[in-house]
Amino acid sequence: MNTMAVQGDIQTVLYEALATCRDMSVEAVIAQLAGGAVIDSLEGIEMLMAAEGYFGVTLDESLVTPELCSSIPRLAAAVESMAK
Repeated sequence: MNTMAVQGDIQTVLYEALATCRDMSVEAVIAQLAGGAVIDSLEGIEMLMAAEGYFGVTLDESLVTPELCSSIPRLAAAVESMAK
């Protein structure tokens, strides 16, 4: 399986979850993040829960940090590592 495709799928789920949290489109969320907006810890947890549910994985709670939850690429990599 193509790792880039899997990570892209995971990132799509994460962006969609963040868009739901912010009650806006994925495109608007991407624009906000590109403009310097940050992901707060609650949004990070919501994104992680969405990815865990979608992909049927569970990330060890000891690995969940503010740094992890504030970055879509880091969250995607963590979810991908659990899916292997």
